[in-house]
Formats: sequence, C-alpha cells, structure tokens
Amino acid sequence: MARTLKWYSFRWRFALLVLLLIAWASGYAGYRLYMAVTPYDMGTGPAGPAVAKAPFDVIWSREKVMLVGIGDSITNGLGASKKHNYFAL
Repeated sequence: MARTLKWYSFRWRFALLVLLLIAWASGYAGYRLYMAVTPYDMGTGPAGPAVAKAPFDVIWSREKVMLVGIGDSITNGLGASKKHNYFAL
C-alpha cells in the first residue's frame, strides 16, 4: 500500500524556505540602503594627463555648434551641479 503524504509533513521545508527568503530580502534591502546613504568621494586633481593650453587659446570655429548628448547620468553630470554638466559648460 502506497503511503500518502500529509500536507503538514512539508512544513519544516516551507518554513526554511520562507526564512531563507526573508534573510535574503533583508540582506538585499540592507545593502541597498547602505549604498544609498554612503557618500561617494568626489576626488581631487586632474582626471588625466596634462594637456597643453595653447591649442585652446585660439578660436577653432565661428560657426554655430550643436552639442548632442547621447549617454546616461555621466553625460548629464552625475553628482555635479547644473552649471557643471556638459551642456552648461
């Protein structure tokens, strides 16, 4: 005769699964909260090698120029004020 499983025989597995899901969700939420409140260093100094100033002293063109920004938050000036993004400069 085949043994039939009762609904309550799997309760400990279900409880373990629920506890693991709660632990994972709590850890993930805690990590996201930690990353949201952690300030990032803005850094100081140049971002690359020194560039000669002479080529920039001469006006390259008197024509109108259209700046098209294709990108993401870095194009929009991540962490910078509105006057320091690409389009304001």
